Amino acid sequence: MNAPFDRRKFIKTGGSILLLLPLVEYCKSRPKATDPSVPGKPKEKGIGRHTSKKRKQPITAAMVSNRGWYKNKKNGKIHYFDKRGFTPSLQYLRNKKEFDVFIQHLEPWDAKQLTLEIYHKNISKKNKDWITETAALAFISSGSYANAATIISERIGKRPVNVRLWDLLALVTIRSGDEQLRIAQQELMTKFSNTKDRHKHLGERLAKFNKPEWLAKMKTAEITWDNQKI
Repeated sequence: MNAPFDRRKFIKTGGSILLLLPLVEYCKSRPKATDPSVPGKPKEKGIGRHTSKKRKQPITAAMVSNRGWYKNKKNGKIHYFDKRGFTPSLQYLRNKKEFDVFIQHLEPWDAKQLTLEIYHKNISKKNKDWITETAALAFISSGSYANAATIISERIGKRPVNVRLWDLLALVTIRSGDEQLRIAQQELMTKFSNTKDRHKHLGERLAKFNKPEWLAKMKTAEITWDNQKI
């Protein structure tokens, strides 16, 4: 049998619940404790300690007085210093002491001595496009168009997107008048004409080399490449 309704108990219980409501609301709105060391205090986002900084080269071109071709007497490597005084090997020197030792072993070298064998065995950093280009110009200056075409074609085979090398190869082929060089150029063009690479207009540029009007113009035009007549 149910107990009779007690009005006094009801009022007392209801009053207790009302007193607890503010405490419940406070608990709901209280920030979550994510940092165990400080109860009730949210953990602040950490600040990055490390920032990426580009490594400053210890040796710059402005510190170099060398220009042109130089041979290292110690190891036989041949380096080319551009008009700024830059050569790729500078990037691998860790300090001024290594730079002084590097320069100490260098002596001027005559690029007329360049052969394919020397190029493949002794030219430093020939995997750089502009080193290949400079060596090709050295071959051209001595009339060795076939050697120039060979090293340009080899480099294009590894990195066909450099249209500057394609242009130089086309000029070398035209100036040489060598049918074998022309055939080799055509084979290389056929290989890469349909290649999907990051240079979208490579196919269009290669097609230009076969246009009669372009060929006729290039045969008679006075062309200078890096201050050197081709």
